[in-house]
Amino acid sequence: MSTAIIGGTGIGEILRKEGGEAVSVETAFGPFNALRHADGVIVVSRHGAGHKVPPHMVNYRALAAGLSSLGVETCLSTAAVGSVREEIAPGTLAVVTDFIDVSGRNITMFDEEVRHTDFSPGVSEDLVKRFLSAGIERTVVYACTNGPRYETPAEIRALRTLGADVVGMTMASEAVVMREVGIEYGCLAIVTNCAAGVSDKPLAHSEVTDMAQRVSARAVATLLACASP
Repeated sequence: MSTAIIGGTGIGEILRKEGGEAVSVETAFGPFNALRHADGVIVVSRHGAGHKVPPHMVNYRALAAGLSSLGVETCLSTAAVGSVREEIAPGTLAVVTDFIDVSGRNITMFDEEVRHTDFSPGVSEDLVKRFLSAGIERTVVYACTNGPRYETPAEIRALRTLGADVVGMTMASEAVVMREVGIEYGCLAIVTNCAAGVSDKPLAHSEVTDMAQRVSARAVATLLACASP
């Protein structure tokens, strides 16, 4: 079974530095670039080299189409998230079991046809089990906003009321397009900060990247373990 790993903030660059064979695919949605590790795992840095692609500009459709054309059947990812709840502290690694998409992106692989895709469950149950078997104990519901700005305290209160545990700007878009091309998708959430209003401190991207670096070794080890169940 061919597997891909998508590294988010702080993780994508680490995976890129491990090297591998460059892979490029021209899709109907634009170019797709990745690395193929010696074990055959396809590695993607979601935000590109140097973390230059903002979340609302990631070409999610090219990502899904490219992985599909390479025969990928399973995709594991990481996503840096803010905690919507005081009991989920920064530094926590959690398995995403479902998502709430409030990004407004309306991303789909099916602009030219009517195709209604089932999303029960929201993410692959098999991959959730893999993450749990790898020692990740907490599960969370992910709320996806558009970014690149952070959310307001009122927005965070609303998301918490809707049932969200963490908030980010990428995972739901990936989950949608991966399901639509038939790729099993799972996400390891890295809690890097408390969301607006949960903490009284102003939010800063440096806080996100610093925490992602602190837990990166465990996150990468978990991804690699789950890539070869």
